[in-house]
Amino acid sequence: MQAGASAQGGDGLLKTWLDEGVRAASAGQGAAVTPEKITDELRKSLQAQWDKLSSRLLLAEENKITNLCKKNMPENLWTGAKESFGREYMRDLCKGIMGVRYFVSGIEEKKDKEVAVETSIPEHEWYPRCVVSAVALSELYGDHCHLGDAIRGITEDGEKAVMEHLSKESLQHQLNKCAGITREEVLLGKSVLSDTIKDWTKTKRDAGKGDGWRVKQLWNSKWKKVCPAENKATQIERAQKEAREENKNIVTPFLKVGTDNSGSTFGDILMNEDMKLDEKKLKQLFETAMQNDSTAGNTAPLNVDNLMEQLNKEYQTKAGKYYILITPLIY
Repeated sequence: MQAGASAQGGDGLLKTWLDEGVRAASAGQGAAVTPEKITDELRKSLQAQWDKLSSRLLLAEENKITNLCKKNMPENLWTGAKESFGREYMRDLCKGIMGVRYFVSGIEEKKDKEVAVETSIPEHEWYPRCVVSAVALSELYGDHCHLGDAIRGITEDGEKAVMEHLSKESLQHQLNKCAGITREEVLLGKSVLSDTIKDWTKTKRDAGKGDGWRVKQLWNSKWKKVCPAENKATQIERAQKEAREENKNIVTPFLKVGTDNSGSTFGDILMNEDMKLDEKKLKQLFETAMQNDSTAGNTAPLNVDNLMEQLNKEYQTKAGKYYILITPLIY
């Protein structure tokens, strides 16, 4: 693909990113665009959004979030010695997921518990922002017990808080900016960056001190005391696995990533460790999508429709293997 090439087909956020990604990959007069360059540009775009989100989650949350999470979290989920830990656990979990909810809507959490609406997010940055938000919430909090209770408790007032901020800048449309994201687009983005987010999460959870109430302290000081039956490796692993299965249908509806009825499909992608493509496969997909077009002279547009078809086939293959593996466990 030569300089000046563009993404053909499709009309969603991924196409917008691909148009920009191709331009960036073809920097330099006549520079050839390769699958490797496009993959690298996608990784850089996703990484940039993840750097923003991860740094914000280590800050103290906005006072409004503090108050809403205190007000809306159920307090009768545990009894006895776990009661006080459980109460604080639910509040901190709520603060964490609201941090991601703010980010996906274009609201920046700043130091001193202040926030600011991001009023000039370039259109091509929304695809990586949407995908990073979904993958991050799944990796950071998808293995947390009672995530569904936290989401159900905060959804109504949390959405009002988001809308209040956005309305001040007449940017209400950002509330649903990610609604058009498809499972293929989530699979693509997860394949590129999920390992980075997973490694960051493990590092922060294992850290000796600090690293935020919404990440390390939530995990070590709260989660381990209320979610597993015992603080043993086997019980911890079991609690994580059970939570991921329980939570797989609720992450994307809460973030408004994709349509309401796409939560189950997205959950299979986000919560299944094996539901991703390796770098070699990604480069093959991009290479195949670079179709010659007689109307474009000697340029070779990246055909988005072709890319989506390939991603759908890969999803179907992965999903088939996944359900074959879990069916004996269910029945």
